[in-house]
Amino acid sequence: MPHLHALHPHPDVAIHAPVRREKGLPLPYVHYPGHYGAFMAFSAQPDDDLFFCACAEAPLRQYLRLGGYLAPDGATVLTSRWNWHFHLPGRYSRRGTRATAFGELFRFRPGLCHACVGPPPALWWSIQMYHNAFRRQWGWYVEQMRYRLGFERNCFVPEASAFVQQALAPFVPGAEAAPPTATMTTTRRPTTCSKAP
Repeated sequence: MPHLHALHPHPDVAIHAPVRREKGLPLPYVHYPGHYGAFMAFSAQPDDDLFFCACAEAPLRQYLRLGGYLAPDGATVLTSRWNWHFHLPGRYSRRGTRATAFGELFRFRPGLCHACVGPPPALWWSIQMYHNAFRRQWGWYVEQMRYRLGFERNCFVPEASAFVQQALAPFVPGAEAAPPTATMTTTRRPTTCSKAP
């Protein structure tokens, strides 16, 4: 009997921050983040300097802000441990740093990523049983959009609160009258947003 993958072929899932050469991208080596991560980087050769697409800069800043890793000035990354490494390519999880300028850690160029250039990622974001086809293929960019809007799984930045209230107003009676909150947490991770400046 043929193996199940032979019957239903699909791409591999990007689990352990793989590096993969992909066609159709200006910098062809894609440095995937860990499983369910959000931010890919790109390079000309596997060991070259990493660049993120310019479209990922705002979401990356929001991600670091939500985790309390970005100083209020928005220019300094405050950490000596890379707790957020699974959201970034593997190279970031193998290094430590003291407070460092954002621009020294992360470099950006326009038009590098799958969403900007066009070819879909060669790997899947998740396995088939957990997400629909779009989320499996484009999950990294869905995560980036969430961060761009200021959301993490259980909380959001203060500026996102007004956006949420405005968006929910037609559907939730009284949503427009509720005072904006700086955070929204669940009992699973109550401290996640309290670190945000």
